[in-house]
Amino acid sequence: MGKLVNDVNSAYSAWKASKNVTAMNESELTTYNLTDLKFQKMISDAQALESAFYAARSEAFAALEAEQVTARTALQTLWQGYEDNNMVVS
Repeated sequence: MGKLVNDVNSAYSAWKASKNVTAMNESELTTYNLTDLKFQKMISDAQALESAFYAARSEAFAALEAEQVTARTALQTLWQGYEDNNMVVS
């Protein structure tokens, strides 16, 4: 888990620990349950967002690596051409 999910979980835990459901009336309990559902939805959304972020980051790094490999291969080929031509640039 990353920072976003940890922050949402921490907020949820702090909020839940501050509540005493045994002392709540029906209206307060309804509000509590709705808020609890909202927190659970936020946690789920945060997990999905983080998963998408890490997938995009991995894809970006893979694309960067591919570009670098292509550039190094082109440079190697160019250098080999210079060596094959007695280091003369044509």
